[in-house]
Amino acid sequence: KEEETPLQVLVEQIGDLIRSREEVYFTHLFDAETSRSRIIGMFLALLELVRHHGFRAEQQSDYGEIVLRPPLPAGAAAEVTTSG
Repeated sequence: KEEETPLQVLVEQIGDLIRSREEVYFTHLFDAETSRSRIIGMFLALLELVRHHGFRAEQQSDYGEIVLRPPLPAGAAAEVTTSG
């Protein structure tokens, strides 16, 4: 049995990757993964990043690729919610 990576470690690793690249395609995160438990852990880490850490998941069309982006800077987030 392989050793599982703790969820918090995956949150940090994936968060750092998205911050450094500024844009990561959802499917590319899983390209090289073959371990079912690792894929589940990574998916849970993504949910954590989006729900609790302000990361953004954007999809331009139905069934289109999901793009993951880092949180907006604090001032930019306020501008986006109040404009329009």
